[in-house]
Amino acid sequence: MKNNLLLSLLIIVYASSLSGQQLSSWSSFYENGFVWNPALSAQFDNREIALTNRSEWSGFEDAPEFGTLSYQSPLTRLDKNAAFGAFLEYDKAGPLQNIGLSGTYAYKIKPLLLNNENDLLSFGFLVKIQQLRLNELELEHPDLSFGGNSELPSSSSFQPNVGVGLHYMSSKDAMSNRYYFGFSMLNIIPSNFNTSIEEISISNTMHLTSNLGYSKFLSSSDAILDFNLLGIYAFTRPFDLMLNIRYEKINKYWISGGLVNTGEFFGQFGVIVGKKSDNKDAPNNLFRLGIKADYSFGSISRVAGLGYEFYIAYRLGSVRKKITDKGYRPSKIY
Repeated sequence: MKNNLLLSLLIIVYASSLSGQQLSSWSSFYENGFVWNPALSAQFDNREIALTNRSEWSGFEDAPEFGTLSYQSPLTRLDKNAAFGAFLEYDKAGPLQNIGLSGTYAYKIKPLLLNNENDLLSFGFLVKIQQLRLNELELEHPDLSFGGNSELPSSSSFQPNVGVGLHYMSSKDAMSNRYYFGFSMLNIIPSNFNTSIEEISISNTMHLTSNLGYSKFLSSSDAILDFNLLGIYAFTRPFDLMLNIRYEKINKYWISGGLVNTGEFFGQFGVIVGKKSDNKDAPNNLFRLGIKADYSFGSISRVAGLGYEFYIAYRLGSVRKKITDKGYRPSKIY
């Protein structure tokens, strides 16, 4: 069972592990959106440091694990048109692991395409360096035995890469409902990881991501209801599509759920705690704590078990910004 799993994981890794953070099954697209699309760096105009940890297929030994440590912020306190971010990622699937360090930059403009002065168009750029490492000692498969020598050395490779993205948000004013869409290209530089085992060569191919959504502000309950569709396409794997519906009570809690076309459904719940000012225009410094669980249908579900992820973040200055001719000013809606 373990060996069969490892081979299955390697097949999956060929297509996705080099960009494991792009898996569409994690529904915290709001908080860590800049990991998929650099144009979403500091999308809420806040400084935020966050930690995530995800485990898939808890019923398997050597099941995939993924984690990130990230920071994002406007470039300066006065100029919030520009933003930057950085994240460290760790991705492990059986004998294959990936450690990457990425930096992002985003710049926002008011395009006035629909004569709405509150519309925002953001452009983003990402640079990345990653180490890919394959531990042959963990393979333990007779098909990979060379002359009876099972003590093969580990192979590793350092690989740079870049990505670009854009994101557009439109609303009539700061209190209006809004729609948004985005697109990004990640892993633009193709590369190959040739291991010491002739049968195994891992390629790093481009990933395309897109998202489309609509946010409705519920003034009577001081909440946001959001509908989001996220798509991910890699040239070596099928197209992934995730539908997510999310309800967030401002500065209190959120709950969301959705489906993925791969046969997975998930649910997420989070609470928001911390110091909250009585002044509606004053910033709040808040902790955001979330947990997500997912389950896959199909033959593998009987033994794979649940997947889960934990999310914790500290957000400084948790207020939504309204765009005016004089720049940004706080608004009471977030």
